[in-house]
Formats: sequence, C-alpha cells, structure tokens
Amino acid sequence: MKRPFIRILSLCLFLFLLIGSAGPAFAAMPTPDAEIQDSNYFSYKNISVIPTGSGKLNITVNVRAKSIMAEIGATQICVYQKQSDGSYQEVHTYTRYNQPGMILTKQAFADVNITYPGTAGKYYYVTAACYCKNAAGSETAWVGSKAVKA
Repeated sequence: MKRPFIRILSLCLFLFLLIGSAGPAFAAMPTPDAEIQDSNYFSYKNISVIPTGSGKLNITVNVRAKSIMAEIGATQICVYQKQSDGSYQEVHTYTRYNQPGMILTKQAFADVNITYPGTAGKYYYVTAACYCKNAAGSETAWVGSKAVKA
C-alpha cells in the first residue's frame, strides 16, 4: 500500500515542478498584439517595379511618416540589371538632385514615380533610400524590389 502512494506523490511532485518551471518561460514571450516600433519617423515604406512593355519599368516608392515632415520621399533610387554571368550591376541612379519630385516638403506621405527605359527581356531590380526629416532629426531606410523581367 505504501508503494502506490509514493508513486502517486512522486508523479504529482514531478508534474508540479514541470508546470512551475514552464510558467516563467511563457510569461517572457510577447503577446501577439504587441507592436514593435522600428522607427521614430516611418510608418510605412515600400517599392514596386512594374514592367509596362517595350522594356520600360514603372518604379513607385511609397513613403509614409508618423507625422508631417519637413522633407519626405526618396533621396536615391538605384536600378540594377542582370548580367550574362547572373550577377546584377547598377545601371542607373536617380538622386534628389538629378530627378525632380523625389523629395516633398511639409507632407506626411510621398509617392515617387519614375519610368526607367530598360531593355526588353532583361531582368531588373531596384533599391531606394526612403527619407524623412523633421525638426528633431532625420532617418534614411533602404527598401528593395524583387527582380522583374522588362
């Protein structure tokens, strides 16, 4: 009679220790609805590249800020073309200084649209430096597209 009681007691103690040690591990996990902020300036940034025929690419950079910015948009957009060896080489760079409309002032969002005259049948991808600036400072964050066939 003593042995079954000791076995049951041992099993209960084992389960108690197992459940007790698992509690702190679960408590340390963030809740699914917890939001992690990665920027004091950006609420959204994205780039899309759409082939429009005859090799042309429609490049759109969307930048959304958390508030109205002194400057917002893209400071640089780089176009890369796939080479015969499979690597990608930068073939054109647009900057805020050589392409009008890439930076807007006193706005909370900017949509930068550029048409690149590519070569039909070639593959391209594009990166952009999204930019926000206000009285407190500025931030730049890079975004990149998937490769598309022109």
